Amino acid sequence: MGDDSAATIEMKVNYLSSVKNGKLLAYARCITLGKIIGLAEVTIKNEEAKLLAHGTVTVMVKPPLKNLAAAMLPPKFTESN
Repeated sequence: MGDDSAATIEMKVNYLSSVKNGKLLAYARCITLGKIIGLAEVTIKNEEAKLLAHGTVTVMVKPPLKNLAAAMLPPKFTESN
């Protein structure tokens, strides 16, 4: 991926418990990543491993704009003089 960027298509978060103090631990994993669409999951737990929040996100992964523009333009526009 490197310089790729991502735009959120859909995000859902379930807040399961409140937090007043202490450390929070976030665990994230990529469920699937295709050529354009990716799905990830995140869980947030406290120091006692109590589940505080769970979320999923669907993203569209895009290449850097400079590469995208070059791929979409005819060669005469991308060639150096």
